[in-house]
Amino acid sequence: MAGNLEFITSASGTTVSALDLTDCFSADYDVYYLTSSLDIGTGAGFWQSNLLDSGGSTLTGAYYDVANLELQANTTFLEYRGTNASFWRDLGAYQDDGKGYGLSMYIYNPFDSSSYTFVQSSSAGMFTSDTVLMGGKGIGVYKQASTVYGIRLTNSGPATYDYISASIFGVK
Repeated sequence: MAGNLEFITSASGTTVSALDLTDCFSADYDVYYLTSSLDIGTGAGFWQSNLLDSGGSTLTGAYYDVANLELQANTTFLEYRGTNASFWRDLGAYQDDGKGYGLSMYIYNPFDSSSYTFVQSSSAGMFTSDTVLMGGKGIGVYKQASTVYGIRLTNSGPATYDYISASIFGVK
């Protein structure tokens, strides 16, 4: 996506199960760029994300749809499709103990109360051993026209993040 990135906010945490970026969406931009990196602790899982309302609460309900392609270097590619979920799942590569990952995500129309919110993501990291690379790419939609103020990044498994950081930019 061509354009200039304008920094909005960032957050980080250690030994946490989730990271919130609040009050980061506004009428100033239609498109946002999120970048995140992490090191997962004991356990495994996939990146999950929920959108947040003006009070920082998660927007739940059966409104999230996602399609993801997992690109493992040691086997065939895997597809995941989820509809009518209460969160976006698999918008990023599989995470495993002590491995580092990176995620980038474009978020479209989050503050527009008359439009659905869409995402497009890509990710990279190590899978199950230090010798197997894995990437992911995905798309998602939040099928409720509402104003979104932030995003929560979590893990689908029992793991906590040894370290996680994320930054949001507006795309001009």
